[in-house]
Amino acid sequence: MVGDCHGNPLRPTRWVLGIFLIIILSACGTNTTPQATIAPTIVVTNTPLSPVPTGLPTENSTTTTQNFVIWFPESLAPSDRTEIAELLNEQLNGFVAEHDQPINIEFRLRRYAETGGILPTLRTANKVAPNGLPDITLVRRDDLPTLVQEGLALPLEGHLSSSIIGDLFPPALQSGRVQNQLYAIPYLVDIQLLAYYGDEEQPSIWTFDNIIRAEAFWNFPAGRTTGLNTTVFLQYLASGGTLSNDETLNFNAEALRTVLAYYERARELNLIDETMLNFVSSNDYVRSFTSGDLRAGVMNSTLFLTELANETPLQASPIPSDVTDTPTLMNGWVWVVTAKNADHQAIAFNFIDWMMDNTRQADYAQLVNMLPSQRGSLNSLPLSNELLTLFDNLLTNAVLMPSDNNTGAVARAIQSAFTGVISGNLTADEAVESVESQFEGE
Repeated sequence: MVGDCHGNPLRPTRWVLGIFLIIILSACGTNTTPQATIAPTIVVTNTPLSPVPTGLPTENSTTTTQNFVIWFPESLAPSDRTEIAELLNEQLNGFVAEHDQPINIEFRLRRYAETGGILPTLRTANKVAPNGLPDITLVRRDDLPTLVQEGLALPLEGHLSSSIIGDLFPPALQSGRVQNQLYAIPYLVDIQLLAYYGDEEQPSIWTFDNIIRAEAFWNFPAGRTTGLNTTVFLQYLASGGTLSNDETLNFNAEALRTVLAYYERARELNLIDETMLNFVSSNDYVRSFTSGDLRAGVMNSTLFLTELANETPLQASPIPSDVTDTPTLMNGWVWVVTAKNADHQAIAFNFIDWMMDNTRQADYAQLVNMLPSQRGSLNSLPLSNELLTLFDNLLTNAVLMPSDNNTGAVARAIQSAFTGVISGNLTADEAVESVESQFEGE
């Protein structure tokens, strides 16, 4: 599974060229002879420190010439995945060769949220050293509104290929918008789903009724320190709950009653109890799942695809609800342009077009076990027709996490009601009445 480098100390090192191409590309200089393509020159900096084994420069790498600067999260190019380094080299070299004018590319791997990482450095440099910003970078979709508010992300409307915009799954396109203005292009996404082993006694279609009939056990991150857990949130939406235009969660008594009635019955059958609240992330039970002790559980698509790549015999389904087409949550990495001059902005727009080519996007998504944001790229993945259909449906009908799901009053009240039901302190009807009394007349 693609992992973070959280907690690892920063190490000031420069890449020494080994058997892999370095991803600091240069195609500058004078050349009076016309050529069909511009061949990149590899810039190598020697140092007595140990080389990075992937061929990717770390965040403290330097080059003698700076021109077009790309910051890229280390978590998407982990040091033990040399094949990712090779693919990035191939794609970046291809962009340089196809570009109309000679350019330098400085490609820097950086941690993301930690001190010195992409996110805090963007916000700090924008205030004190704007010339130190990259020209383009990947950021988490959750952080986009803040970057837009601070004037870091350029509007992209009208600057990118219409074929890319038209091929994006609608929720993915929406994830790049802030206040109806396009500021980012989603690149790699992940979604929530139910993964299971397909045992004979398990339901073939995971609805509330089928689960109760089969008395099937499944796990999900039921706990939450604030707000509402994502599984119950999605089940509430599937049962008729809605979001307001400002992304706040509306109260719907019948939708909540449908969800809580299932959990009341599941508790009576010993399929759930308050110990499920100990799980706040699928990481809390992933070892039990991968070992086969747990036969069904909610996880994100990245973990699911990683297990498939490891030949774990898993199947997938939408998260269980009272219907068969439960929506899913979408999150992921988006391209934002931060270039300060028109020339670099034009290169950035061309770079997005290049990286979003269906084949190139699919090749990279496959290596990092994430889903591409475009339908054409998804169809290029080497997956079964069944999985492609499932992912297409989920990506088409995905929702984005509402801004108030952590702190909104309705979200908190529903989580409290759910907790009361699975702990046996409240019946489903009592729990609904408790929430209803708080929002009566709204």
